[in-house]
Amino acid sequence: MKYSLLLFFFIFNAAYSKFDFNYAGIMRSYPGLGAAFESEVGYSMPLWGRSQGAFSGLIRASLKGTSSIVVSDLDAGLSFYPVSFLALGTGKQMMKSDFKNFAFYDCENVRCQGNMNKVYSMGKIGFAHKAFLTSFTYKYFKNEYDDDDNTNFAVGEYQFALRVNPINEVQVQKSYFLGINTKVGTFGVVSNNVEFLRSDKYYFLNIGVYQFKASVFRVVLGAGALGNSDLSTSEVFVMRISHQVADSLALF
Repeated sequence: MKYSLLLFFFIFNAAYSKFDFNYAGIMRSYPGLGAAFESEVGYSMPLWGRSQGAFSGLIRASLKGTSSIVVSDLDAGLSFYPVSFLALGTGKQMMKSDFKNFAFYDCENVRCQGNMNKVYSMGKIGFAHKAFLTSFTYKYFKNEYDDDDNTNFAVGEYQFALRVNPINEVQVQKSYFLGINTKVGTFGVVSNNVEFLRSDKYYFLNIGVYQFKASVFRVVLGAGALGNSDLSTSEVFVMRISHQVADSLALF
């Protein structure tokens, strides 16, 4: 009987489940001018509550790919929303670099090419009140760097322009957002802080952002400061143009 009820639960909820899909182009000016294309597909299954209500619950599976041609990244994740403004999740990120001419590395002494496997746990929370928005995301990674021939070389964590421990790492990432919606778009501030605990390295990105709609596209422009323990802090400009082809049941 209990298995019949469980089967009925999944069949009933499948009728209200939903696929979502988006794609985007991203550009960053520092520490080297770079661009990437990303796309993400998700599947959400409601658990309880009114759809997208404050106390609705759901499970969302996602698959996200990012590529700059010579560097690629695949992220498979599973998130549980007990309420719409809180998520707990886990996932695996698989990264591969075929590039050996990074502007911020000496690739004769840093492992620029190879694979990275990152298993992570995460939590995020978000709130909205009238025109104001805020969110916080915490991620804890266990990283393995797959290259038996170069175990004595520091590994190039190219996303953060850092040189880290050659075998494995523990990575902690904290991201904050505070914004306000207006008639002409959303204005906000973003702070992204990353630590590599075994290498005692850090990275930060602090920017002001402006988001607006242009036809079916969502455009984000940002300017601020980027720095880490290997490079001097400098001004940085970022741009992201995205298209949400199919909306997600998850609010953020």
